[in-house]
Amino acid sequence: MEAAVEAAALRQRLSERIEVRESLVAQLRMLLPLPEGPEARDAATQRWLRDDVALNGVRLRLASLLRALRSESVAICTGIAEWRAAMRRGSAELQLLPARELPFCWQGVSYLLKMTTDLAVLPLPLQLNPLLLGWFGEQVPWLFSSVHSLQALPFGRAATELASLFDPPPDSDPEYLSAVQAAQHMLLEECQRCSLTSSSSSLARAAAERAKHGRLSSRWQWAALQVILYGGECYSKLLRYQQSCVEALHLTAACELVQRAYRNRLARKMVRVQRALVQRHRKEIEQKQLFAVIKVQAIARGFFLRTASQLVIDEKPPQA
Repeated sequence: MEAAVEAAALRQRLSERIEVRESLVAQLRMLLPLPEGPEARDAATQRWLRDDVALNGVRLRLASLLRALRSESVAICTGIAEWRAAMRRGSAELQLLPARELPFCWQGVSYLLKMTTDLAVLPLPLQLNPLLLGWFGEQVPWLFSSVHSLQALPFGRAATELASLFDPPPDSDPEYLSAVQAAQHMLLEECQRCSLTSSSSSLARAAAERAKHGRLSSRWQWAALQVILYGGECYSKLLRYQQSCVEALHLTAACELVQRAYRNRLARKMVRVQRALVQRHRKEIEQKQLFAVIKVQAIARGFFLRTASQLVIDEKPPQA
């Protein structure tokens, strides 16, 4: 009974969190208009993309919304994990099921799955990386610095600078970092459970199709969001080389790990050698000190012996 009450309370708190996240999602979807007609699109371009002040304001607003969305998503995933644990404690049947087989439904849909698909309007690889871990901090800078076709783009340097704007600030709290990793795992696991896993190549093809087909207003919004996020239209190219980027970053991380392990091994070996040298040096000093003590003792005994002998020699014989 207590587990059921706890699960109900957790569900209520989750519903409140979800309302906050849905508000953020709605703000992201309405960040830019959907202009109908050539004149409306030209006016929207002049207002949102050609005016540097307005463009920077939209970028700051988008960065703030993405950070808030990530924070709420992590909190919701943590709450769903707690809700699952409470539900399993109150039912022997649910304890036999894996945790991922207990979906948290909101309006008839698994909310974990919705979190990976409800922002398809943004040119971001949310189906591959729901929380965008390392996307702006590592992958986008690597792509623009290592891929020749991206280096040749006139906005390559601007894209690298923009990546630092949208990358969330580092957090040194180990508990929060662990919660972020757990939330990322839960979201990807839900995609796998529902057979909605995607690859970089499939997302690249979908992005290219979206840029060429569909309503002109949606295509304008898609292109404008790329300008806001990356400085220009390049999202499909980023996805085309993302797998190579991920492999290269993993290889770099593995090499750094091996190098650290090797340096640590050398450091430990040097410490052992230094410790042996110090012990040897101390032993030599102790031996020299002992030899000096023995020498001084020998000198002292010789001095006292000579002094005693001299006294005996100088002593006058007794008179008869």
